[in-house]
Amino acid sequence: MNQLFYGDNLEVLKQIKNDSVDLIYLDPPFNSKRNYNIFFPTPDGSFNKAQTIAFSDFWKWDEYTAKVYDDFMLGEANTQIKDFLTALKSFLAESDMLSYLVNISARLNLLRNILKPNGTIFLHCDPTASHYIKLIMDNIFGVKNFRNEIIWCYRGGGVSKKDFAKKHDVIFRYSKTKDYFFNVDPVRIPYSEASAERLKNSKAKAFRGDKVYDSYKPNEKGKHPEDWWEIQPLSSSDPERTGYPTQKPRRLLRRIIQSSTQKGDTVLDPFAGCGTSIHVAEELGLKWIGIDITCLSINIIKNNIENAFPKSNFKVHGLPKTKRDLDNMLKEAKEIGSDKWYEFQHWAVNNIPGAQDYVRKSDGSIKKGADGGIDGLIYIKTFDSKEDYKKILISVKGGKNIGVKEVREFNRTVQKNNALGGIFISTREPTKEMTKEALSVGMYKINNKKFNKMMLVNSFDFLDKKFNLDIPQSNIDPALSIPRSRDDSEKQLDFGLIQ
Repeated sequence: MNQLFYGDNLEVLKQIKNDSVDLIYLDPPFNSKRNYNIFFPTPDGSFNKAQTIAFSDFWKWDEYTAKVYDDFMLGEANTQIKDFLTALKSFLAESDMLSYLVNISARLNLLRNILKPNGTIFLHCDPTASHYIKLIMDNIFGVKNFRNEIIWCYRGGGVSKKDFAKKHDVIFRYSKTKDYFFNVDPVRIPYSEASAERLKNSKAKAFRGDKVYDSYKPNEKGKHPEDWWEIQPLSSSDPERTGYPTQKPRRLLRRIIQSSTQKGDTVLDPFAGCGTSIHVAEELGLKWIGIDITCLSINIIKNNIENAFPKSNFKVHGLPKTKRDLDNMLKEAKEIGSDKWYEFQHWAVNNIPGAQDYVRKSDGSIKKGADGGIDGLIYIKTFDSKEDYKKILISVKGGKNIGVKEVREFNRTVQKNNALGGIFISTREPTKEMTKEALSVGMYKINNKKFNKMMLVNSFDFLDKKFNLDIPQSNIDPALSIPRSRDDSEKQLDFGLIQ
């Protein structure tokens, strides 16, 4: 079956066999010094200002990067790239940019090992660091294996009054050896109207340099694409939209994947994001491996594939499945409000059918205290109310001192927001006093069925496959904003890439 990994790709890539993947596409962070927010769908399926941070593109020279650098220099990478990074460190010092380049280098070196001898890698970047990345790829893959610098150009959006409009990304294409697979036929493009009209004449001439070719016949499948691609990015209303900030259009990924794969091949995306490359690989009947470091991305991909391809067969790795897994996750999430705590919080919320993260500040950053402890919500369609949609609020609490006080405060938040009820998730077993307080709140009725207004859940309950939370069925699932594919993919077979 196909594989979806939650975790640091530097560690996951070490588990994948060498010479086992046919195509690698990666769209890593660009070191842009920005937070990127994800937009959640509203009940009608549209996207509004509801957003939270998907990932932060900030890099620092810290203990983690210092260890990556030391491991890389003492590892099996070739001397060329080691010498190059040493020179960069001398030039850039222990800067944010050096941190970014060290982390990218460590991953590219592993990716080269994983790539099959006839495989191809496409790296998507922008001018922030593309000049450095080109040199890194030259050192790791070899100058002779550089195939293309593809310019993805597009229109739209704002422009600077003091600069030319910045409307392109760079995609570097490298092979592992000179014997790489490439097939242009599936990605040929239509001839321009002028060219098509001219070529109708059997006496048409084709020019290449100073040579003239008489009676040139066009290829019936279309024109061979240049290394600049005019493909529009997704609009805000595009049905492909998942709300993910750096989502790329499937049309772009189809051209990349179809040109460099054939039946039975495997596609790897180590920075999977919202999983566009995975969606396209599944659509084309290819095998795939996706990796991302956020629960948010893993859930978006999981929901997308399950909804678009109901017959798909894939396995999710890295999310807690045992008490020990969850204990380890909670140990890493020591500080409430930290990145690791937010990962746990997102995992807990998304174990509830139909739930989605709660919107924090308008810029997507975490809003501490003032939100009354709301961490997630569920939209419910009501047929016996004047309001079309009502909400069930979700709160996630950690620590040994959780008690009646927190349950009572959350109940006030539920009442203040005129919600149907609340789900209180804690990292400890609810006490008798907490249970008594929750039951004292009473019940609500929806569609002729009664439910407890306040429901208490121990986060470890989610590990029990028989656990079933008694809540109304949500009529709104964020995954439903992703359209179903018309083509059901074949059931994938286990291809044994993981050692």
